[in-house]
Amino acid sequence: MTVEVAACANTGSHAAPRLGAEVQGDFIKANIDRQNHLPNEPSIVMSVRQKPEHLYAIKKRVGPWGTVYRVSLTRAGETVAKLFRDRDHGGSRAALKAAKAWRDAHLAVLAPKTRAEFGRLITVKNTSGCPGVYRRKTLVRGREYWVWQAQSPTGAGPLRTRSFSVNRYGEDQAYALAVQVREGFLQEAQGHLPLKMVPVQFRRGDD
Repeated sequence: MTVEVAACANTGSHAAPRLGAEVQGDFIKANIDRQNHLPNEPSIVMSVRQKPEHLYAIKKRVGPWGTVYRVSLTRAGETVAKLFRDRDHGGSRAALKAAKAWRDAHLAVLAPKTRAEFGRLITVKNTSGCPGVYRRKTLVRGREYWVWQAQSPTGAGPLRTRSFSVNRYGEDQAYALAVQVREGFLQEAQGHLPLKMVPVQFRRGDD
């Protein structure tokens, strides 16, 4: 029986675990220079608890320099931020409008990953070349056997696993079968990773 290996698998022998690649994030990396830091002067900061939802990710500060709105978005450890000063936009209202427009445009780029997308990320700790696929030793009737095992992704319902014996299928075939099962698990994963404290209007429909 011949089984095609899914895209996350590398070609070549799978006689031993392989080193995975580092995660390649798709978020905009932070590029915040001094001009994007709020002035270090006494100011009035709006309380997060009291902040209306339409000001999500926006902080307002008022001081001798005028009114400044700072937009800051963080996803998966990556942050983008920008300041909007009233003096640069012809007034506080125009600065806030510009801040909201910038935030909304970047929210589309920094949208949370789907569970399936997150389940396909290969971390530096991965040694199989495919996330959620592991080479394990199992004990059956007192005898040791090696298997390639596929696990369902985190947050996609109860944990499920399926294993394929190296003795029965061979290294490459057992690995390929495990990769196919893992891909099936990922296709069943629904929704996006949850984002705490994010107002509903700034989430995707199925979050």
